[in-house]
Amino acid sequence: MVINYQSKNFIMNTFNRFIITALLTLFASQAFAVEPTVIKIERTDETTLTITHDQPIKQIHDGGYYNILIEINKKVYVGIRDSHGNLVADNSKTITAVAPDSDGFAVIWKMTVPEFIDMDRDNLTTIDDIFIAGLGWANNSNEYVLSYSITNFSLCYQNCGLAITSTNAFSTNEKVESTTHTLTASDPAA
Repeated sequence: MVINYQSKNFIMNTFNRFIITALLTLFASQAFAVEPTVIKIERTDETTLTITHDQPIKQIHDGGYYNILIEINKKVYVGIRDSHGNLVADNSKTITAVAPDSDGFAVIWKMTVPEFIDMDRDNLTTIDDIFIAGLGWANNSNEYVLSYSITNFSLCYQNCGLAITSTNAFSTNEKVESTTHTLTASDPAA
């Protein structure tokens, strides 16, 4: 019986490469697993806050929640001040996925914040500080969402970048040869 060492070496080399590749893939996927981060928060309508993450997440614990804290000029609009004077975030807000995948993971989530109406009544245009944290929320590698805070958050949700300026000035009783008046929008798409 003659054993062909070349074919045996080829099979062993192929098998070893397969094992090494599989192990490297496993280690690399764990080494590069990144905690989900909030990359954008914006008010999108009268009572809705849209939260965008850098990767899909979902609630993975039954007791998990997304909380929010908003304080403006020492007044707490969302959250409470406890008996010791500490700020405590509100964890009772409703949060829903925008276009979730079949497993319920989504990059964009919407949170209902009815307190925005009170802020509008108080003629507020910006929030000094806003704090958001997802507790029990993670990506598909079970990396948990990091907390996020933002300063100078705009409360504007419609026609935010639009300003119309006039380049011609004349009174209504003025005799002019042309009645053409130029208005320029700050947003060319407007």
